[in-house]
Amino acid sequence: VLAKAYDWRFAATAVVTVVIYGAITFAISDWRIAHRRALNDADAEAAGRAVDALRVADYQEGAKWALQALERDEMSGFGWYLLAIARERAGAFASSIQCYEKALALIPEHAEVANDLGRLAFRLNMKPQAEKLFRHFLARYPGNPDAVNNLVSAIRDQGRYEEATEILGEAILKAQDNATLWNAMGAIVADQG
Repeated sequence: VLAKAYDWRFAATAVVTVVIYGAITFAISDWRIAHRRALNDADAEAAGRAVDALRVADYQEGAKWALQALERDEMSGFGWYLLAIARERAGAFASSIQCYEKALALIPEHAEVANDLGRLAFRLNMKPQAEKLFRHFLARYPGNPDAVNNLVSAIRDQGRYEEATEILGEAILKAQDNATLWNAMGAIVADQG
């Protein structure tokens, strides 16, 4: 079409340009995919070593490997999560909170991050923040007794006994033989006197 409408040289230039563009695009894509695979493999190895170190309670080594994974990919939510766990277990709570927040921002669908951050917030007497995080976890895992227990503990510690009792009552009706839920109810009754 171009050769008929314009000079044949214009059509040849257009075809050569498209061919060169396609070749360059494919070459760059192949390079990028190979590079990304290498990064993913290295990240997975570092993350695996971090998990292994955390399993044997070597929190410094776990943090070292998590940091190596993050050096390769600072947008690795799992890397931030591992670093948060290592720092929390080592007692570096302020740093751990920052790492949990970064992990949660990168992988919001991973509700376990919210639960762990909620536990730490609860431990540091940040009850409203803990409540919000526990609600996130409970929304992902409705009826989970540990999630219900964590949430009602945060609500109870804010003096909202009636709300905590209501949430627990609904959960107990669904899981009447769950000791964790009954213990939480007992704690609320004991707190009220």
